[in-house]
Amino acid sequence: MKYFDFMHEAITTVDCKKERKVSVKRGRKPKIEISGGQIEMNLEAILEGMSRSDEASSMIRLMLKAQGHQHGQWRGMLAVPPAGLASLIISEFRQKTNIPLEIPFFTLLSVISGLMLASGSVLETKMGEIKPDLWTVILASSGAGKTYSQKQVTSSVDLSNVEFNGNVVSSAAFVESLELRPRGLWIRDEFAQFLKSIESDGAMAEMKDYMLRLYDNSKIERITKKEEISIEEPALTILGLTVAETFGKYVSAESMLDGFAQRFSYVKADTDPDRNFKDYPLWTVNSKLFEKGWENVISCIKDRYYVDENIIIPAFSASFNALFNDKIPESFFRRIIWRSMKYAMIYHVLRCDNSDHLTSEDFGWAARVISLHVQDAVWLIGEHNISDLEKIISSTEKAIARLKIKHSRMPTLREIVQSVSSIKNVGQARQILDLIDV
Repeated sequence: MKYFDFMHEAITTVDCKKERKVSVKRGRKPKIEISGGQIEMNLEAILEGMSRSDEASSMIRLMLKAQGHQHGQWRGMLAVPPAGLASLIISEFRQKTNIPLEIPFFTLLSVISGLMLASGSVLETKMGEIKPDLWTVILASSGAGKTYSQKQVTSSVDLSNVEFNGNVVSSAAFVESLELRPRGLWIRDEFAQFLKSIESDGAMAEMKDYMLRLYDNSKIERITKKEEISIEEPALTILGLTVAETFGKYVSAESMLDGFAQRFSYVKADTDPDRNFKDYPLWTVNSKLFEKGWENVISCIKDRYYVDENIIIPAFSASFNALFNDKIPESFFRRIIWRSMKYAMIYHVLRCDNSDHLTSEDFGWAARVISLHVQDAVWLIGEHNISDLEKIISSTEKAIARLKIKHSRMPTLREIVQSVSSIKNVGQARQILDLIDV
């Protein structure tokens, strides 16, 4: 069972047009408001689902640790290598626009990924070849500068042999386009609507299966009376752009539950309160400043990369643990370590390292960018849900302390259920105890 599977019958999409008033009682913290596009869950269903999924339990544990993680002036700076193309792009956008900096930054990473795919770059490991394909969805307000950022970041790069024509209206058209560009970059606006069309449009009925195969780099075949198409090891980097406030309207609970939406990394691009739109009547990014940086980056792209696999886990976990100040849950770690190898390849090129061996620094930077995805997973699931779960954990800890004094022993699961009204059965009690490491 995957990360979102545990939310069966537990998710309701929040209507972004409805607002919830917060009533504040003296001595209590106000209830956290639910933002448009976030997901609301039934806590009983979460706890029951956690009993069936080690990965769900591990993810919730990590999200509890990520809750309240503090950011600096711009949170993404921790993932931007100094004195290079990324730093230059961020500086230019920060000074001359009010565009959320996540947009140009993750556009940059996706473009580098697409260039590497088109060049045939792979990482050789004992597990086999790993391709640097990324699936990212940026959630930003309407008019936040998504298209402008894309044009400015890529103006110095020839993407004619990289871009995938993804404006398809049917599954058949998708396969035909993929045959022409089996490895490259797919940037698509209104991505949430596209995900919905996969669920509801008859012409896109086969699309989900094709996308799942694409994610695994598995062969895609389409056989009709007129033609037979076979694509070996397809790999696309997908950069989906969508309006944050309406995300929940288009992406159904079912899509989240079946694991398909889980394959994407999400990025929440918030408006910077220190850069008011009134101070930037015109965006004046000078993309010519990026030309030399792009030349250096592209010159470092190689066909084959290698890594001493003994450095992967220590380098990644050291950086990730430092960011979250705790150990990484094992099942979640095993899932994201695969993604970290993709990001490490991209950072190796972004940092203009001309060698063909990845370093511990590459995995350190990978851990930093993945930490941003974890933080945004907290937002997507909803801080209100994590807050309620924290309350149950606190009540359970207090109940255990009381019962230990009363019985001079660790209380049984049944005694915990009887003492904490929010815990309905022994299975839920067991999951709560697992979260607090009792």
